[in-house]
Amino acid sequence: MRRIVAVLVVAGWGMNTGAQVPEVIHYQGRLMDGTNLVQGPVGLSLRLYDAASGGTLLYEDSNTVTVVDGLYTAGIGDSSTFGNLIAALTNQTLYLETVIDGVPLLPREELAAVAYALVTRGMNFTTNNTVILNPTVNKAAGGVIAAALLGGVGNAIDTNANYALIGAGLFNSIEASATRSLIGAGFRNRIGFGNTNAVIAGGHSNLLLAGSADSFLGGGVTNRIEGSDGAVIAGGYGNSIATGSYNAVIAGGRAQRIGTNAFTAAIVGGWGNEVREEASGSFIGAGGFNLIDESAFNAAIVSGRDNTLAAGATKSFIGAGTINRIEAQQAVIGGGSDNIIAAGANSSVIGGGEGHRIYNGAPYSVIPGGRANHIADNATNAFAAGYRAQANHPGTFVWADGQDTDFASTTPNEFSVRASGGIRLQGLVQIGSETNAGTGTRPILVRRVESTDNSPGKVVARAEDMQLQRDGSTGGFVIITQSNRANRSLSAFGINSSGAPVGTNFTLATAPSTNIVFTDAQNVVSFTTTFGDIYNNAEVTQVSISRRSGDYFWVGTLTSSRDQ
Repeated sequence: MRRIVAVLVVAGWGMNTGAQVPEVIHYQGRLMDGTNLVQGPVGLSLRLYDAASGGTLLYEDSNTVTVVDGLYTAGIGDSSTFGNLIAALTNQTLYLETVIDGVPLLPREELAAVAYALVTRGMNFTTNNTVILNPTVNKAAGGVIAAALLGGVGNAIDTNANYALIGAGLFNSIEASATRSLIGAGFRNRIGFGNTNAVIAGGHSNLLLAGSADSFLGGGVTNRIEGSDGAVIAGGYGNSIATGSYNAVIAGGRAQRIGTNAFTAAIVGGWGNEVREEASGSFIGAGGFNLIDESAFNAAIVSGRDNTLAAGATKSFIGAGTINRIEAQQAVIGGGSDNIIAAGANSSVIGGGEGHRIYNGAPYSVIPGGRANHIADNATNAFAAGYRAQANHPGTFVWADGQDTDFASTTPNEFSVRASGGIRLQGLVQIGSETNAGTGTRPILVRRVESTDNSPGKVVARAEDMQLQRDGSTGGFVIITQSNRANRSLSAFGINSSGAPVGTNFTLATAPSTNIVFTDAQNVVSFTTTFGDIYNNAEVTQVSISRRSGDYFWVGTLTSSRDQ
């Protein structure tokens, strides 16, 4: 029997919105025996090859069909006997060989397009709703559910990485069980095993190792999150976040690193900055080669270069500058260059400047600025400022002017000032203290005196139970006493309008009394008077004032151990 076959092959996607794509290609043909139409059952095999002759058999479907008036209908894919239809359809060219009752009909026919298709040019839809574009070069493991490979070359989604997506690029991969993860594009980016909800947006050779679920890597080159959930590297080059540093952030820059277990640490930008292991909650803003060493948690370096917060410098702060170093806790260097706060100098401050040192065991000390000032070992609560000031004792205040030589404290709790241009004070100033049995410590006060009211009884100054008052005239003054205590004295020396000295020194009269210091007739234009309990080292006041001749306006200074 000689048979001639005419074949029509139709394949395509389902056209109804939301319909499931069928997995069978509809196939129709017509069989004739000479000029007669074939009737009845025949054995039909449909084979797919990769070549017009010879070649490799990729798929075969065998069945028995009933021919009516020479016409028959079959489905490629409903009776598979060899191969995988989906895999076969990923080939660029396919040839169909029809076999009737074991006899191949020649020539083979090249497949073109069909009304329903499991694979359209460069696209594969799996039974698990996974979509693969360019399936010959992009791969999704069998059984992956609702994943997508949308383009590029050499991209792969591994086993159980359900709902994952690779948008484009070259040789990107999402490893097993990294469900709901995404690689946007780029080259050789990889999301490691089990990293659910992880993202690499793009870039080159970026890596999220296992244990980095919920992490994000924006782009750049050779950035790594090495096992830290919820971590972020926004971009840059060669940045890394080590194991256990969950919720840590590197915003960008180059060669930045956050070490192991430094959770919630952050580096915003710059080059070569590093937060080391256990330095959780620490922060580097920018700059270059700044270092927060191990266990210096909740510490910060805002900017600058080559600044260091040493191991254990918890809660310490460097604002900016270069080559500054803190080894103590809760210490601050605002900026400047080559400043150091040593171990044990907790809660100390260097405001700025250059070459300052706060040495070991000197907590609560301050160098506000200047140059080359230092606070010595164990000099707690000390202060040094200016140039080459050295606070070598606890509780000392040392200020040095610009002379190029050291100026050092000599004893604890000392106030030391080197001022080659002199010292100028204005207003009420405390310059020391004095102790009197039973009364405690009283400050010695210095203030300006302006006596512009010459009415009788106008008080100019006081010393315990004594008062210096105006007598109502232009130049007269009296001392009023309110108690009858022994050893009350008065010392008053001045000069009159002719330049002649006028003075007195006497014991005051029994209280209550009025003691004349100077009369208006003496025409004194300048005088100094001292009054109070001088012999018992109690309150003492000294007043030095002057005026123009004929004027009642006196002006001068007052020094007293009594609060005026």
